Amino acid sequence: MNLGPVINSDNGETMPCIAPDESFLVFYKVVLQRPSLYISFRAKDGQWLPPKMIERVSARVGAILSLDGKYLFIDDRWVSANIIEGLRPTAHNP
Repeated sequence: MNLGPVINSDNGETMPCIAPDESFLVFYKVVLQRPSLYISFRAKDGQWLPPKMIERVSARVGAILSLDGKYLFIDDRWVSANIIEGLRPTAHNP
């Protein structure tokens, strides 16, 4: 599904993982031949905000959020979902 130019580009975004409450979207894309995972948050008006890179990855991997929302599984490992909250925009960090 095309989510508009803020999310979709010519870089071929794939493997989306959307939060159960649809407040953020994690996806894979390649920029300048560097595969990375990105996250975009949904603004109060329902529009997607410009994506932020979570991390570079060595292969084409997606991410899955655990059912309890505490972990983000990336390839064969997991990280705390606190990484997501650290990237979430605030009044001081747009």
